[in-house]
Amino acid sequence: MFKRSLHLFKLWGIPVQVHISWLVILVLMTWSFATGFYSESYPGIFSTTQLWIMAFFASLFLFLSILLHEFSHSLVAKKNGLPIGKITLFMFGGVAHMENEVEDPVVELKMASAGPAMTLVLAGLFFLLSLLFRSIRALSVLFESLVYINIVIFLFNMVPGFPLDGGRILRAIIWYRKKNIVRATDIASRIGKYFALFLIGLGLFSLIFYGNFIGGIWLMIIGTFLRQAAIRSYGAILYHQVMKRLDISDLVRKNVVTVGLTMDLQTLMDEYFEKYHSYFFPVVSDGRMLGIVTIGDVKKIDPEKRPELEVKDVINTNLTDYVIGLSSSPARVFHLINARKYESYPVVNNQGSLLGVITRSDFEEAIRVMMTLSN
Repeated sequence: MFKRSLHLFKLWGIPVQVHISWLVILVLMTWSFATGFYSESYPGIFSTTQLWIMAFFASLFLFLSILLHEFSHSLVAKKNGLPIGKITLFMFGGVAHMENEVEDPVVELKMASAGPAMTLVLAGLFFLLSLLFRSIRALSVLFESLVYINIVIFLFNMVPGFPLDGGRILRAIIWYRKKNIVRATDIASRIGKYFALFLIGLGLFSLIFYGNFIGGIWLMIIGTFLRQAAIRSYGAILYHQVMKRLDISDLVRKNVVTVGLTMDLQTLMDEYFEKYHSYFFPVVSDGRMLGIVTIGDVKKIDPEKRPELEVKDVINTNLTDYVIGLSSSPARVFHLINARKYESYPVVNNQGSLLGVITRSDFEEAIRVMMTLSN
């Protein structure tokens, strides 16, 4: 979702990025304010140029409001020892990317409450500005509209459905009382999905019965996005809990086919790759893993020269991309499996001795079973 982002600046040590979808929103919001809200709410008062200028600045202040909303979450997180990698603003709001998961419901409650609190502060600030510039009609109207915008943002975010702030607050409260983050997330996510379906239904109703094409479509898009976000967020919590409980040593298969340094490559091709259908084999000497030999490395060798060359001539000793340490974190193993797409991975102990292999199917099956048990 966040791969196409532009770096804007760094504030309080936190990089700020904007997803390219926000550029679409900037255009649409400016157009909506100019041709809809301002022109219909204040007919004949402002010129076309004034309407578009007001609309453009309203969109920029909306951008600023969301940014400050996310920064409030981030600063509370940093104060409580949770590093923030970056903030990304995208089509439907913003996301603060935490490098670690929240482990304390009280910290979660503080973080979740910080965003809505900032939004209320901004609403109050824009209200004061609207009074301060009462003599300049365009500025007064601009700041007054930003009061309404921030109140809408506040009310929307306070819906008690995950992953909205209200849902995070609800989750923190249930988590604190039940001492079970998975159950708390499940409840808050369900409410989030129901609210998303409500928005989709409301958008469809508005589109069919009132002919509100733009508003109806937007409600359905937002509802669809929130529903997917609620599902993904719950899945992420389950995954995080599983990763903490998974023990790599329980997944190691002891029976491993290995090869020695002096095996010729023709024998390797005929009696190993063709027989076992493995992409690579561990190269072992006296129980210690020295590296791997892959079918790709052997295929590069002229077939006529393979009987003359041995495994030691093509061994790959860079084990980082292929080998799992017994003390490796499950998250690192998950990343390795997804990055490399191989079917098995050698496991070694701290002394470099080969203990066995972990297969992709075993690891994925363990995750599925544990997520089901946790659900």
